[in-house]
Formats: sequence, C-alpha cells, structure tokens
Amino acid sequence: MWRILAYCREDGWAVIGHADKVSLLRPPFARGQLTPLDPAALPRLLAQPGMLCPAREQQDHTSLPVLIDFLNQEILRSRADSGHALPESGYGPRLLAMAPAPVLARMLDRIESELLGQGRLEQARTALVAVLGAPACRESQEILGRTAALLQRVDEAVKTREKIRADAADIPKVYPAAARRYGVESLRDFNAASRTRNPFGLPRAA
Repeated sequence: MWRILAYCREDGWAVIGHADKVSLLRPPFARGQLTPLDPAALPRLLAQPGMLCPAREQQDHTSLPVLIDFLNQEILRSRADSGHALPESGYGPRLLAMAPAPVLARMLDRIESELLGQGRLEQARTALVAVLGAPACRESQEILGRTAALLQRVDEAVKTREKIRADAADIPKVYPAAARRYGVESLRDFNAASRTRNPFGLPRAA
C-alpha cells in the first residue's frame, strides 16, 4: 500500500510512505521520481505553504500509478478551484482596461490572501502579471509598486520552496559517487535549479 502523508495540490509534490520508508515524490511523474527523505528536513518540508494532509479516504492507494493519477487529478482540480475563487481568466483585457486603481487594489488584496497566502504561487504570478499590464496599474505608482513587491514575494517563496525540497533529499545516500565527485552543495544547487521548469508539460493557468 502506498500512502500520501502530505502533498501540494498546485504542483503535485508529495511525501509518500511505502514499505516503512518515507520518500519525496516529485514530477515528472512519467519517471516516478522517488527520493528518500532526510528525516531532519521533513518538518520544514511539511510546514511549507501549500502542503496539505489528505483526507483519510485519500491517503492510501493500491499502487504508485494509482497514487500518481490521484495527484494529477488534484492538480487539475486546483487550477479549476483557483478559477472559481479568483478567476484569472476574468482578468481579461476588457476588464483590466476599464478597472480603476481601487479595483486593482482589491484584486491585489485577493491575490495576496487567496493565492500567495495559500502557497498557490503559479496562480499568484499569473494574476499579478495580468494586473501589471492594466493601464491603471501603469498610471498609479502605488499599485505598480505593490504589484512589483508581490511578484518579488512570489519569486522569493519559489526559491525558498525549491531549496527546502532540494535539501529534503539526502543526496549523499542517494548519489554517493556523484556526491564524492562533485560535492553535495553542487548537486543540491543543480537539483533546485531543475525544479524551475513546468514539471508536467501542461499549459500554465491563463
């Protein structure tokens, strides 16, 4: 039996328990990348924004492919849910062309609380870029400055998340020869850098 201990709906990363071992499952799922976790890194990983503990009926899965199918469905549901809670598609050119600064300010409030505050970083970035293109944003130094500041927070949160995930893998145990040859820090930097790409090959939320 494969058990999900925690997972992130936005990007599919998951902490998995199987055969008395705890591992980090990371995209792309086609390769089923399971990395043994350093127990010391587990509390920080679980405390990251966006990490969820699944409901009891969603924890156990009969096989790794079944578990991966659940995670893929959660990614799609997360994007749909974000559309209902804060419809980025509603930030279309016609709406944003007419939106005055106070309306943009309320949009930024919702982006900060509903997306950034919940660790939904990709959706937050998409919405902020949309606001950044609004005429009223370019005309208001206050709105422009706040939008830029929130984008910087998103970038910092992404970097922090990726560093923690990279550090969560006990690299010397998983890749002992490479660690001896290249050094642990070099491998961790490469591991973190590789996370910046879209892991699923799916289109970003519009």
